[in-house]
Amino acid sequence: MVSEPFNPAVVAALNELTDDGSFFDEMLALFLEDLGPSLATMAAACERRDAPALLRSAHRVKSSAANVGAVRLLAACVALEAAAREGRIAAAVTEFATLRRAADEVSAWARRRSLAATGT
Repeated sequence: MVSEPFNPAVVAALNELTDDGSFFDEMLALFLEDLGPSLATMAAACERRDAPALLRSAHRVKSSAANVGAVRLLAACVALEAAAREGRIAAAVTEFATLRRAADEVSAWARRRSLAATGT
């Protein structure tokens, strides 16, 4: 099991792309900005029992999670995508709960990182 929500190798690789080592934080901010609306879209799709909408949203978040190295969120997206693709809506709704916990973990980690960076 991965101990952190982000793959440290991905974080390091992204930071190497800029002289000041801030690229990961910039990507993370954009990712988090989009994550909330994506989760809301998925929650609405769960309520409607709309497997195709869940599949589209999970795929979008999966791609973004992969880009920033959010490994547990990525795994949750893969599981949700599979259930939605197979039309197993009850399983997809259950997987969404797992995905939401992974997203909360990512957000909490990002807040801790931000607080540590500002020294508060």
